[in-house]
Amino acid sequence: MSHESNFESSLGSTKEYDKRKIRSLILLVSKIQSQFRRKDIRNLKKVYHEIINDIVIDFNPFEFRLAIIVHMLTKFISKPRLWKRPGIAGLTRKIDSALSDFIFFSKKDNLTRMLSSLDKITSEINDLDAYDKKYVGTLMENTKVKIAATMYAKGVSLSVASEDTGIPSQRILGYAGKTMMADRLMAGVSVKKRLSWLDEMIE
Repeated sequence: MSHESNFESSLGSTKEYDKRKIRSLILLVSKIQSQFRRKDIRNLKKVYHEIINDIVIDFNPFEFRLAIIVHMLTKFISKPRLWKRPGIAGLTRKIDSALSDFIFFSKKDNLTRMLSSLDKITSEINDLDAYDKKYVGTLMENTKVKIAATMYAKGVSLSVASEDTGIPSQRILGYAGKTMMADRLMAGVSVKKRLSWLDEMIE
């Protein structure tokens, strides 16, 4: 079974999916949409770290995808040259519309359409490839690896981080190599320091 199939099966039926989680997702995506409209990089980054902390404690497939989206949006917003190019305004409207769709279908408890809304957002962001191919081409995959490595650095087991994110263990270890070496050479390294190393490796 593919990772995508595992993702969808992990959602279960609407009745099985915690309605409180859906309400929290509505609030979360509303916040992301507001900050995206304002190009508020600082607060989008805060939301990203909040989501990561949440999925470390209790992995949620929707939040995982939202973490990917938020990280990609911050990278997009931080590239002023992209905002000046033809077609970008239409692209941002499509992303904003897809965020609205996610909120709408969340209120309807429609898990399938919620998922398709997130797929649409990532697809629209990937369309940036036509504007900045060298930069965006591997952004989504690098973002997934960063999240998996961050989960691992925060104490999630390697096997669980790999299973939850769909990133092979060896790729996670490749990004987390510095922290592993530090464990061998020192009595311990703070989580803050580990995460700073991971940020260096992903940039």
